[in-house]
Amino acid sequence: MPSWQAIEELFAELVDAGAQQRREKLEEVGALDPELRREVEELLAQADRPEDLAGVVAAAALDVADGAADGAADEAAEGVAEDGDTAGDDLLGARVARYEIVERLGEGGFGAVYRARQESPVRRDVALKVIKRGLDSRAVVRRFELERQALATMSHPGIAQVYDAGTLPDGRPYFVMELVEGEAITRFCRRQSLPLERRVRLFQDLCAAIQHAHQRGILHRDLKPSNVLVVPAPAEGNDGARIKVIDFGIAKALHGPEEGGTALTEMRQIVGTLEYMSPEQATFGDHDVDVRSDIYSLGVLLYELLTGTLPFASRDLRRVGVVEALRIVREVEPLRPSSRSQQLGAESRDAAGGPSPPARPPVASRRLRGDLDWIVLKALAKEKGRRYDSVGALSSDLSRHLEDLPVDAGPPSRGYRFAKLFRRNRVAVLAAAAVVLAMFVGLLAAVLGLRTAATERDRAQQAEIRAEREAESSRRVSEFLVELFEVSDPELARGREVPAREILDRGARRVDALAEGEPEVALRLLIVLGNVYSSLGLFDDAAELLTRAAAIQKETRPDPARAAGLQLASVLVQQNRLDEARPLVEEILAVRKEAFGDRSPEVAEALLVKTELDASSNIFDPAAADEALEIRRESLGEQSPQVAEALITRARLHSIGRDFLAASQHYREAFELLERAYDPLHPETINAQSLLAWALANLRRAEEALPIAEEVVEKSISVYGPVHPETANAYLTRGSVHYRATRDFDAALADYERTIEILRHFWPEGSPDLNEARRRKAFVLVALGRAEEALQLQLELFENDLASHGPDHTMVSRQMYNISVAAQVAGRHEMAIDYMQRYAEKTGGPEWRQDFDYARAMERLGISLRALGRYAEAESELLTAHRLLADEYGADFWATKLQVEELVALYEAWRRPESLARWRDELARIEAVEAAQEAAEAAGAAGTAGAGEANAG
Repeated sequence: MPSWQAIEELFAELVDAGAQQRREKLEEVGALDPELRREVEELLAQADRPEDLAGVVAAAALDVADGAADGAADEAAEGVAEDGDTAGDDLLGARVARYEIVERLGEGGFGAVYRARQESPVRRDVALKVIKRGLDSRAVVRRFELERQALATMSHPGIAQVYDAGTLPDGRPYFVMELVEGEAITRFCRRQSLPLERRVRLFQDLCAAIQHAHQRGILHRDLKPSNVLVVPAPAEGNDGARIKVIDFGIAKALHGPEEGGTALTEMRQIVGTLEYMSPEQATFGDHDVDVRSDIYSLGVLLYELLTGTLPFASRDLRRVGVVEALRIVREVEPLRPSSRSQQLGAESRDAAGGPSPPARPPVASRRLRGDLDWIVLKALAKEKGRRYDSVGALSSDLSRHLEDLPVDAGPPSRGYRFAKLFRRNRVAVLAAAAVVLAMFVGLLAAVLGLRTAATERDRAQQAEIRAEREAESSRRVSEFLVELFEVSDPELARGREVPAREILDRGARRVDALAEGEPEVALRLLIVLGNVYSSLGLFDDAAELLTRAAAIQKETRPDPARAAGLQLASVLVQQNRLDEARPLVEEILAVRKEAFGDRSPEVAEALLVKTELDASSNIFDPAAADEALEIRRESLGEQSPQVAEALITRARLHSIGRDFLAASQHYREAFELLERAYDPLHPETINAQSLLAWALANLRRAEEALPIAEEVVEKSISVYGPVHPETANAYLTRGSVHYRATRDFDAALADYERTIEILRHFWPEGSPDLNEARRRKAFVLVALGRAEEALQLQLELFENDLASHGPDHTMVSRQMYNISVAAQVAGRHEMAIDYMQRYAEKTGGPEWRQDFDYARAMERLGISLRALGRYAEAESELLTAHRLLADEYGADFWATKLQVEELVALYEAWRRPESLARWRDELARIEAVEAAQEAAEAAGAAGTAGAGEANAG
């Protein structure tokens, strides 16, 4: 890749040039360096689009230190680093006012720094900074003067002090400041092997200095190790070490206009050092910068002090190009410090004994897990509003951690998750109210219908009594819900956004007052609110309300249907509380069979919940789903929408068993049934059509799957709008079609990223839907060759799954498999083997060792073992995988063919000619069968087309 300097210089030369001049220059450059031409063309294209200037970089705008090692960016340019080239420097040996220039210490983009000797009124060495000759434009002079003014307003032992200022005979300004001879904070901590507590205390000293600058209205905007030096201070704390912050060269005033700001904008600069800059600094213009931007940079420094590495490694950012590097800063979430430390520890152990093993992390991952993870991630939040409000707040949270007190940082609160979920609260809440009220209006109408349906006198009287009671209950529930939402109107009128969570919580609290006097009303409300909580993914709250509902139902009105109990069981399955859900489902199933009969719709409903429970327990017996489907067909008719629900449940079991042909048939039947029962734009119809596209994608039937997926996206936008969770699901489905069937990985990535973008309007980080979309993005990143990025994402998702589900959930073990695949493609085979073996140990017993997933796991193990030269072990795993797949799915199955290809690669590497010849013959046989099948399909298609033409004629 070309150097940043070359990119910046060429961009600066061409950004304001005419089209003809640009074209000629780019052609000239492209003949010598095509990569440089590509990078600059991309930047120029963005510069020409005013609405998309986030990635534009100009000369001297992006300060990425050359030669920076992983996790130690810019340390080579410490405060007193020597420049090395002093030839022709006319200031050396000269006298500037009271100062004799002794040596040049270093230089930046605009200025040079010298060691100078002052004789009076005190004898001392100082640092003298002067603008370089030839760069003393009006804009640069303004920027230089801003730095001097910024330093002059501050007086703090942790900030380098300004002593004097003036102008050289040639008109260039200079200023004189305290000479700081120290070493970068990261290097000091590493060399001294400082323990966690001392690292944190030293960092808090830095916080105190930056807080002082902020109180004086000054932002630093370029906090990095080379600008945070540690100097000896024997009389002070921290074992004789003191922080000194230097180089306010791109400082910004918090209040009032920034001198030189217009010049910076005209230069289209992104100011700061890439590895340490905040997301808002990685955006054109730097308009949105405030104290929280410095807090982000401090978060990067703290991450580095705790893990020994950066959130995003310098070499990775340089490798991907300017625009992509800036996107990573703005959008990609870093690994938790504890996860990164654990990863580095594993790498260090794996490479032990090698020629240059990586350094062990400075702090054990277990000590970072929890408080320190959350403190660092709060400082590093992509959205400014989620960071600390001040540097003092960050430092105080670190003090609370050291004192074993609760910290302010932590996982996103439920209130925050709801605020994210309902960006437009009023619309969402009123829509929810309308849906719920419509339910009860319908219920009321149905109940009132009982009064005219009875013909016998006694039954009519009983029905009338029941109807009146039900109608009164429905009326009270409707009134309650209307009042609940009306309470929020005054607050909304005052401009306050009332999160839906707050409204629902308010309702849940008010239900308690109804439980004794009006248990029927309380029961219905608890069920309604429990279902709303569940639909929003708030399963803990849903379970609590539905548990109370089930108790009221049992005590006040024995109900053989046990509706609340069945809904509670479904929520418990979602929570992975399977041991609690199973006895509840079995009890309800038995009660319903006794009350309604074995072949009743009520029993079918319970059987479908039992199917969900069994699948979550790794029991894939289709008997319950088949029985539910048969019952609904018998009792409700072939065209009932409830039959479609049972078909979809049965199709999901087929998918789990890798029988995507049967799954697609059931999904198609459900889709066509719902299209007849409702209409093509009904939500349930669209959902079934989406599932059909997904099944066809898994069959690699791209020609059929893609048009269906395209139609699902169009329908979803039409029904829900462009920003809605269901629209996001449509993009997710189309992405899967591109990934699995068309193999257009760029299109798949675009769809997955659009899904993530939409879901972030509604769901917090770590939510199941968002996790799944990001998981699929990781898959396609592997396919695109971006394996290291995929690995980091999979590791983060693993942490999310652990936090959400606990270590025993199937999602956690499945994520081990995903990490192994990404690590393998990234060439980290020891790590790949470790996670795949952990996956195998977690996943199961003898019956699992005969299935598809086990075979694919053995295949992956074999690939990594082969890469490490452990050929005999690799052979054992690959032969096992081939045998299982050939026995279960046939010798010509696509996954069986993959095993043959891997065996060919193994024997080529192992140099086993007899075995190689055998498996090459087998591969040739499979390819011949595939070619014959394709020819037959093509001939069949041609014949069909010809018949159609003949009939038309």
